[in-house]
Amino acid sequence: MKGDIMTVAVAKERVIVMRGRDRDFTQEEYDRINDEYRAAEARGDEAEAARLLKLIPMNPTVVKAFAKIYGRDSILEADYDLTEANLAFGEGWIYGDEYE
Repeated sequence: MKGDIMTVAVAKERVIVMRGRDRDFTQEEYDRINDEYRAAEARGDEAEAARLLKLIPMNPTVVKAFAKIYGRDSILEADYDLTEANLAFGEGWIYGDEYE
């Protein structure tokens, strides 16, 4: 019986998968927001899709590519959550010469 209690305790543990600007996210929360984002996009609700996208941290590799293509100002003005990228590349990465 003790093993069953441990299994339940482990299953209910919240595992942090992303560090966000305002809070951390579990995989379930991240997946739920992604699902809501896709649904908003599918029904053509661009404002809601944009709002949802900004709730979760951007993938570091993706945001770095966007910064190279669109420039640092576009990324900063869009107000994306750069927490994961800052953790991966260092706090000042977006101010590097390659992102002007």
